[in-house]
Amino acid sequence: MTDEAVLIHGWDPNYYNSNLGKEVPKGEAWSHRQELIDLLGQNFELSYFNLLGFVNIEEPERSFNVEDFTDNFAVWVEKG
Repeated sequence: MTDEAVLIHGWDPNYYNSNLGKEVPKGEAWSHRQELIDLLGQNFELSYFNLLGFVNIEEPERSFNVEDFTDNFAVWVEKG
């Protein structure tokens, strides 16, 4: 069994939906960290969790807090 690493990008406005086109690869927010991705990929199966409003994930209707983030992450994990 391969270990999994989940990557969660930072709050970079370059990857906010309004700054991107419609077709965005799932790891796009990590595209500027290719060396890190390559090294992690040698030992882990990589998954990319994108924050609400980023990289083609629906934008929240209101500002969200830590509880909203953890709820959203839990739904993402369940969907696998």
